Amino acid sequence: MPTHVSIQLFNHVDDAWGDGLRAWLEAGSEAALSGQKVWMVCRSFVQANWLRRRFLESGQTLTGVRFLDLRRLRRELCLRAELPTPSFGRETLSLILRASMTEAEAASALAGQLLDALDNLAASGWLDRLGADAAMNLLHVSANLRPAVRGIIESLLWRPRVDQALVEKQVQIPELHLGFFGLDAQSLDQQALIAAAASASEQAHFWIAQPLVAENIFMRWIERLETRLNATVTVAASEGKPRPYEEVVSQFVYPTQPPENVPRIVRGARWSDQIRAVVAVVQEEFSRGRRDVAIAIPQSSPSGAAIVEALIAAAIPVSDEFRSNAILAFSEKVHRWLANWVAGPRTPEKLLQLFGLLAHGPESYGRFRDYLLRQFDSRQTRLVSELLPALADVAKGGDGAKSADGGYLWIRELVEFGPDWPQNGSWKQLDAKWSETLTRFQEFLNQHRSFFRSARISLEPLQPNWDEIQNALGDLVISSGLFLRFVSDSLSAPTRIGHRGASHRYAPVVVSTAEQLHATSWEAVILVDGIGDLWTRPVEQDSLLNQEFRTRARDEGFLLPTIQDHAALREDAILQLIQHGRSSVTVCGYAKEESGEEVDANRFITFLEHSLGAVPVWFEPAPIQPANLVPLLGKIRQDRCDPEHAFDEYLFNFSSLDLKADAWPASELQKAIAAPGTFAFRQLFGLRRTWDRRFERDGRRTLGITLHELMKVILRNPFGDLFKEGLADLRQSSGLKESSGTNAYRYITKIALGRNLPPEDAWWQSIIAKAAHLVEGMSQKVADRLADSPYGISEYSSGDKIVPEPQLFLKGRFDLLLANVDQIDGAEIVIIDFKTTNSIRRFNVDTGEGFQIVAYTLLATVMGATRCAQLVFTPAGVKTLNLDNGADEIFAKLHELSWIQETHCFGHAPLLRQEFAINEALPLATLTIPVWVLRKKRALMVEGIANRTQDENNP
Repeated sequence: MPTHVSIQLFNHVDDAWGDGLRAWLEAGSEAALSGQKVWMVCRSFVQANWLRRRFLESGQTLTGVRFLDLRRLRRELCLRAELPTPSFGRETLSLILRASMTEAEAASALAGQLLDALDNLAASGWLDRLGADAAMNLLHVSANLRPAVRGIIESLLWRPRVDQALVEKQVQIPELHLGFFGLDAQSLDQQALIAAAASASEQAHFWIAQPLVAENIFMRWIERLETRLNATVTVAASEGKPRPYEEVVSQFVYPTQPPENVPRIVRGARWSDQIRAVVAVVQEEFSRGRRDVAIAIPQSSPSGAAIVEALIAAAIPVSDEFRSNAILAFSEKVHRWLANWVAGPRTPEKLLQLFGLLAHGPESYGRFRDYLLRQFDSRQTRLVSELLPALADVAKGGDGAKSADGGYLWIRELVEFGPDWPQNGSWKQLDAKWSETLTRFQEFLNQHRSFFRSARISLEPLQPNWDEIQNALGDLVISSGLFLRFVSDSLSAPTRIGHRGASHRYAPVVVSTAEQLHATSWEAVILVDGIGDLWTRPVEQDSLLNQEFRTRARDEGFLLPTIQDHAALREDAILQLIQHGRSSVTVCGYAKEESGEEVDANRFITFLEHSLGAVPVWFEPAPIQPANLVPLLGKIRQDRCDPEHAFDEYLFNFSSLDLKADAWPASELQKAIAAPGTFAFRQLFGLRRTWDRRFERDGRRTLGITLHELMKVILRNPFGDLFKEGLADLRQSSGLKESSGTNAYRYITKIALGRNLPPEDAWWQSIIAKAAHLVEGMSQKVADRLADSPYGISEYSSGDKIVPEPQLFLKGRFDLLLANVDQIDGAEIVIIDFKTTNSIRRFNVDTGEGFQIVAYTLLATVMGATRCAQLVFTPAGVKTLNLDNGADEIFAKLHELSWIQETHCFGHAPLLRQEFAINEALPLATLTIPVWVLRKKRALMVEGIANRTQDENNP
């Protein structure tokens, strides 16, 4: 133990500066020049930079003093005590715990919660007093997990055990001058480390800011430190300098009378306005000659990175001590992807993610995505090995290597990464297997350079701890899934870096958190995000030590901070920063999030406004001067939003392109009416929206497709493909007889299973069972109709037909067409539609529902049928469709469709709110047009069509 330990508490850092801190640093600088070691341990390097800055401001140079945080202090002591440095300990300890857990426990957060709880019990002294068995009983550790937990408690990889070992080693560092500055209660819980460091030196000095609202937990830590180090505690004498905001802090803690100086409140309408307001406040502080500005941001707030970016854009030199999470490097993203792919499951999303990382360009990526979606629509399975026909053929020994989509046969090789991995192994074995996999994958990328960009992947991003982990784990057997998850998590661990455009550490503006700025003073202080509980929101605590236990342990003498303690400590950091503002303090907030959601001011701003009478200053951002860089675009937008301006060439009027007319499918007439813009892109240019398509199974659609394919097989021409376009006598159809006979279900199921579906897939088995049941019923309904209409053809296509009066170019495909003779011309026909649901939608000219019936009736007339009846077969029965009502409305809508088809002026439909309505889903991004404007334009178009029709009828 050193001969002398002193703890100096200060109310303001200027008091400590004048009452020993400055003199200690000056003496330390001189001692360092003579070869002695001088260490100053700070809570954060922001504090260290502030001490250096303070010396530079006084015209002095600080030489030879080494600044450390607690983590680097531990590393220095471990090196001298010949103990392992637990720099990688937490990840490795978590891996050891997960290796002894069940699969469900290993995938949960239990390992991390156990480590947090053990850390807290060790820091409070509970673990040393009551022992490991009591801790495991308290935490309900299962029997199979206890050996691993006991091993961790006794391991030098665990930080509390390392700190205790450092105390026991009693390392001595000759001629060491040791100082501690700015430690708060959140760092004082590492008292074993602090004690080990203090015992290594001849003298140790502490400068610690007195708490403002967290006296209880803080002073208990100080008492323990005083007792353990046999220290002398003093309070720094006040310099008597004016401190503008000391009274504000006092009023917040003990309200008496309004202070003379009150922090300024600046509020923006939105979050983005707050960011601009901070820049404006900094510029205002600069104009007043202040070059020492601290901006405090709540931890994990998005405002930190945004403010740094805004300051740099405004050419303001800023030191970024907030530090945002670094974006993962390209090679590391590929490395992480491979770990997730090998670990499985190997899904279409993961396959698409790889192509998104390595594709040569957006066009190549788009083609592959369309291909993969088509395959998924066809196969309806998420297993990549079953998704692609080529792979299924190869698995069955076929020659699927030469598929129609042979360009993507590299997927076969990719699927082979993973299945060859062992289920379990030692770290050394799995490490060797992972190195082999990386080499194979690198060769795979080199072999398929025409598809993939080059990427160099190696174990380098996982160093330097990778080899040390093997030494720590030894022969411990872990699952390959756990190993791969560890690789992925290690690569995903966020690294905080400063903005690349930020200035040096002595820049006039420093952006950081209130905790890192603790015990430092600044000419101007700006507090950001004064809303809700962002300033005092407690950090996450382990859920294994509840608040009741923490309170009870506190009564027994163990210092386990509660949620309230952590909130008080964070509030104390804010108040300390306000008190240390030398000239001005500004609190910034906003009224609404960017989404428009209103937010409330926090407790401190509310106190300033209601108790101290502070009047918020509403920040008005400078108006953005409209710059019409492309006048034509402005004119286009104006015309689009003009309700009196008809649809033109910039809004779904393609008449100027002189496009050739194509026949419209009868089944698409509803979309042509309800979503004409979407229909136009699909019909004229073959474009459809795909960005929102997902690899999600569609049971209803798949059931319908399966039903129609099975009915097509059953109702095919009994004389084979030679007569596939002719009407057959279905009374002679063996398939129809089998599917409506006594063994119908077995016969239909056998047909379905012959479609090479994914094996042992419960979802597909359910689809086949439902389809077989429906096909059996519909086959019987078809057989019942053969007495009057014995001739029929399945999936009959009418071909392109021109329908007169009004003229329309249509085509149709009928699920089943029955006739009383063996030809359509002159026959009485029945068009049958197979449905998987019992709901039949009613005819509606506004939404286009029912116009497929109209189109079929028109096509039947053109094909020469003397009479056409339309039936819908549903699971519950048969429904007859007719057009007895609404003849005038139908005729008017047909005239509208005829005009649209002739002119190619489709327009854009307004949003339809009716049930089952189809809305526009355009394949391009465009600014929204008000619904009422679209309705007016639509009415204008319909009015023009009506006028033209009237003129044609009255020449």
